[in-house]
Amino acid sequence: MALAILTILGPFGTYDNQTLFARLVFWTATLIGVGFMVHFSVQMILNLSFLDHVTRATRIALGACIGAIPGLGMMAFVERIMNPPGMVLDNLKFIELWLQVAFISVLMALVEYWRPRDDPEADQTTDPATPVETPFHKRLPRSEDGPEDIVSLSMQDHYVEVVTTQGEHLILIRMRDAIQELADLEGLQIHRSHWVARAHLQELRSKGHRTWVRLSDGRELSVSKTYLPDVEKALGGAPVAVSAP
Repeated sequence: MALAILTILGPFGTYDNQTLFARLVFWTATLIGVGFMVHFSVQMILNLSFLDHVTRATRIALGACIGAIPGLGMMAFVERIMNPPGMVLDNLKFIELWLQVAFISVLMALVEYWRPRDDPEADQTTDPATPVETPFHKRLPRSEDGPEDIVSLSMQDHYVEVVTTQGEHLILIRMRDAIQELADLEGLQIHRSHWVARAHLQELRSKGHRTWVRLSDGRELSVSKTYLPDVEKALGGAPVAVSAP
């Protein structure tokens, strides 16, 4: 869609200086080059753990703006090859073009990477009584009643133990890959070995020097210090109940 729009409209002076076919070639090469730079930058920003407190949409926009800098260089390179001597990038022209490239890059990156449910603060419109079906559900037995309601995942050697409201399953998959396939289901990692669906979180409990979270099925799973702030936030900052050691 972006290629069609850019080819027809011919922004950045390409409409006046190039034929339709030349614009098609120019924008194909430019989108590939700029897209690679933006994709790499967005992925890098999303993987920076110290930015986890920033909303996903903001991180995507930041990555796209950063990627637009080398992306503009790719655009200038294609322009120089197709229309020598190419565009002249003085300071003012560079800032002007970067703002335009960054704006387009942010829009495209948000379309590719972001959904409203990716941000914890976003309103949830999904009926909590209706289990969300994700790519991971294809690994579970299919019932006539629809996708199983997943409560938690736990590492078991090379397997992942999946606990649902209907039962338990052992799936041969890496924990990291399982969590990625569950991206459409609102949940959070509470420990290196545990992931839980947010809808099934009940309360935090402290036993001695360790913290546990109680789930809707009555089970309690250990919460590591690394993920404790995320769990507290998911529970609305509820205080930790202290239990006897």
